[in-house]
Amino acid sequence: TYDVDAIRAHFPALGRSGAGRTVAWLDGPGGTQVPAAVIDAMGEVLRDGVSNLGGPF
Repeated sequence: TYDVDAIRAHFPALGRSGAGRTVAWLDGPGGTQVPAAVIDAMGEVLRDGVSNLGGPF
């Protein structure tokens, strides 16, 4: 069995609420919700990995 609450805890968007209610995400089958680990990794790349060190320009 899966602990659904533990799995949901990895996805920050699933913890959002609006007007005092839990938000229901009705995304397509590909989905758009990503786990916090992916958000953190993407942030590192955007912050540190997009510049060329020692470039000739």
